[in-house]
Amino acid sequence: MATRSSTPTSSPMPSPSPLRARVMSGGSTAQGQSRDPGSASKLVIGVCAMDAKARSKPMRNILNRLVATGEFEVQIFGDKVILDEDVADWPSCNFLISFFSQGFPLDKAIQYVALRRPYLVNDLVLQKVLFDRRLVLSILDKIGVLTPRRVLVNRGAPPIFDDDVVQKVRRNVGLDLNQVVAPSQSIEQIDQDTLVVDGMTMTKPFVEKPVSGEDHNIYVYFHSSQGGGCRKLFRKIANKSSEFVPDVWKIRTEGSFIYEQFMDVDNAEDVKTYTIGPTYAHAETRKSPVVDGVVQRNHDGKEIRYITQLSAEEREVSRRVCMAFGQTICGFDLLRASGQSYVIDVNGWSFVKGNEVYYEKCASILRKLFLSTAKRKRKSLMLTKDVSMESQWRMKGFFSVIRHGDRTPKLKKKFNFKSAPFRALLDGGSDEVILKGQDQLARVAVAAEQALAKGLEDRDKLQLMLALLHQKELNDDTKVQVKPSWSKTQEGVLEKLQVIVKWGGMFTHAGHYQSKDLGENLRKDLRLINRELLQDVVVYSASEQRVVQTAKVFMEAFLDGDAAASANDGDPPGTPVLPPIEVRKDMLDDSNAAKEKMEAVKAQLKVYSNLRIAGVDDPAAFLDDLMTTMRELRDIFRYNFATLPVETLQPTWCCGETPALFRERWEKLFHEFCDSKVLDPSKASELHDSLKFDALHNRAFVSHIFSRHDEFGRPVPSPDADSIASRSRPASVMTLAVPPAGIAGTPRTSSPLDQHFPVSSSSSMIIPSLAPAGAVAGHPSAATEDHYPAVLRSLFRKSKRFFDFVAPSEYGLTADDKKSIGLLTSQTLVRQIVADLKACKDDSASRARTRLYFTKESHVHTLLNLVAACGVPLKVSPAELDELDYLTQITFELYERARGLGAEPSDKEYSVRISFSPGTFCAELVDLHVDPVLHAITAAPKRDLTDHVQLDEVIGCLVRLLEQCPVSGTAVVNGGASASATDAVVETAASK
Repeated sequence: MATRSSTPTSSPMPSPSPLRARVMSGGSTAQGQSRDPGSASKLVIGVCAMDAKARSKPMRNILNRLVATGEFEVQIFGDKVILDEDVADWPSCNFLISFFSQGFPLDKAIQYVALRRPYLVNDLVLQKVLFDRRLVLSILDKIGVLTPRRVLVNRGAPPIFDDDVVQKVRRNVGLDLNQVVAPSQSIEQIDQDTLVVDGMTMTKPFVEKPVSGEDHNIYVYFHSSQGGGCRKLFRKIANKSSEFVPDVWKIRTEGSFIYEQFMDVDNAEDVKTYTIGPTYAHAETRKSPVVDGVVQRNHDGKEIRYITQLSAEEREVSRRVCMAFGQTICGFDLLRASGQSYVIDVNGWSFVKGNEVYYEKCASILRKLFLSTAKRKRKSLMLTKDVSMESQWRMKGFFSVIRHGDRTPKLKKKFNFKSAPFRALLDGGSDEVILKGQDQLARVAVAAEQALAKGLEDRDKLQLMLALLHQKELNDDTKVQVKPSWSKTQEGVLEKLQVIVKWGGMFTHAGHYQSKDLGENLRKDLRLINRELLQDVVVYSASEQRVVQTAKVFMEAFLDGDAAASANDGDPPGTPVLPPIEVRKDMLDDSNAAKEKMEAVKAQLKVYSNLRIAGVDDPAAFLDDLMTTMRELRDIFRYNFATLPVETLQPTWCCGETPALFRERWEKLFHEFCDSKVLDPSKASELHDSLKFDALHNRAFVSHIFSRHDEFGRPVPSPDADSIASRSRPASVMTLAVPPAGIAGTPRTSSPLDQHFPVSSSSSMIIPSLAPAGAVAGHPSAATEDHYPAVLRSLFRKSKRFFDFVAPSEYGLTADDKKSIGLLTSQTLVRQIVADLKACKDDSASRARTRLYFTKESHVHTLLNLVAACGVPLKVSPAELDELDYLTQITFELYERARGLGAEPSDKEYSVRISFSPGTFCAELVDLHVDPVLHAITAAPKRDLTDHVQLDEVIGCLVRLLEQCPVSGTAVVNGGASASATDAVVETAASK
């Protein structure tokens, strides 16, 4: 969170109060988990909201602080209970946090409150008022809060309000709601700038708002003297919140609207205000969406805001809003203009995001509120029904497949050889071999030297391979893949031997931070849902170093946390030590079983007519344009390397890179994209990888090395100046990073490969660049905004569009291909998940368990395809999902409950929900404000792929899918040894 003014540091949460009310005789903890000793003295906080809100990061932060006092237990109802169960079977609680969001059955929650009578943090009946902006503004008028001048256009029959809503508003503020929505008699737009409604005149600029509080399609109409036109506001999509339409001037004629006078606000900012009861409010400013519609985001992907102090008058407004609408925790929007503050909307339940001081304050205020209420209303807060623990749904199993964290770009060079020295690398076997480490790489170099001495292969190719091996042999990330292709008609006849030198792909400091953050947040989530899930954890990992490191860092945060986890986090005695990470090459490493099918798909992708790129009618023209942009970028890149002091453009480098290694990486890309007449689609991932990596880790360097003369005032010759559009002149900022020792440590050496990837000769003459305004002496740039060169921005968008089609398509262009490649690649993983689900269900001790499977990109693609193909009903298709970025998660949550009071222990119900997170994906990475040290994006929240589905149905779908593929498959492992998938996973899962 960026701040403009200091905020007093909140004191730590107070120690548990001796006045704790003993009002519980029964009741439940989170998701029906077993009770702690002494929990009869604890108060129960119920959270009745959709899981996306109830399990959000801000909610977790506050609830965990309340639980840590030892005075409260938390009961998260969960979507399954809220949507499917009768309110009579909902859990009991003393205090209820409940609020509307999309899909939430508000009337059902109101029925529950009438039945159980818990203390309400936010009034549920009055939340219905927030659905209609007319009612909100009328209540604000009634309580003396300033609002912009407005006229109402009410079309059609007026809405009918529930009696309890009408009566409560009349009792609270003395307002008759039915008078607010009386139909308009006369509506006329008399000219381009003037609207007259029932004799009241409104002149542009004005704001047109739908009366529904859930409709965010708001239009701002400008006066013809200002140039006219309309700016259309909408819910944020990626980095956009509005767009300007120059030829729209007529108002909308269908539906009811509010027309407010447009206000010229101070600093072009909105003020977002958050109450915690009537005596406390936190406020932040943000850039108004009316300015340009571009959303500024931080490294968490959240909109950038600045803390602001409220005036005495604004604090009084906060108190009135909180009281009038009956919402203890409430967000509302302020505009500051001409020395006055105006409220334009009340949003209901809303938390500040990413502010630890706010979390402390909120938890502290709620604690005091709950304890004082318990003391005053002990009898009325008695839990009215002793609900059996066994009759409550609880999460019994958590099974998540997780892609590794951020890595350096993966690079490779392919060679085709057939001579004896290279065949010898197979050690007499017929399977693919992976060689890594100095000793094994030396074998490859010896083979190349022998072939060179005897003239057995192309001399240039052998020299290039030797140059690569000699430069990269000391790097931990270098390996050689030897892939034989055997004749299908003549047994034992080798048709082709592909030798691939690979380097890069090292775990980064950003990956370390992301993995730690994900582990901490999942820990906080599961502690609230069912802390027993932390007691039985098994971790599987692929053998790749970056995957193992991701698993290790994640687990240290997930199970260890702070030094005194049991004492500080409220865990029971005996919190487990970190479990060993079980490396499962057969299950989680890349598989060679689908090699032939994937090669066939890649061959199809080389036919441009098979490319179905979103928004592209002519794939050939699109790729030609992409290659042209790369050539333009290469000219800029080479000129700047020849004329700029490249060693000083970015004083601090991370991930083991240097200007020389950066240049080597990009020259390889230029060679592949610029020097071929036909572009190989398989290169899409390499380009996208480098663009993403540099946007996070090398933004200062790319802001200069890829900038043209009109962006930084330097004369740069352009071979095709007209083809590079829309130049801007923003200032840039140096991005600094401190690489942790031992992570992504590529040696800082110059490249000997220039002869193979031709570049302009580097000049020894130093030509200082002209720094933009605000630069600090001695630094190329030191302003407040990152600069992202226009041509690079254009390339990023084209590359992203290309990658979004190619990456998933490599695992199948048709549904049948996706299924067969998925089965050949991930059948062992699916068998393990099925076995783990069955074992969790069949556990006689009814133990909760967590199973985590850390893997690589290939398995998350294929597993997602298999989930789509197995027949389980999906809420969204894989085609609608975002890029499967670092720390992508595909999660199976298993829920359990008894069928009712008195039922047999074995007679239980089971439900599964499958969810997905795109991990650290950011739709508009080039516009992100990157943390200058961490260079990390945190993982996105999960979204549901399915509703709750019966466990037997899920297992049945997966088993039937597995029956369509042979059980055995071959996974390639280091040194050429192979492991076969086995049916034993079912038998062994129960013992883990």
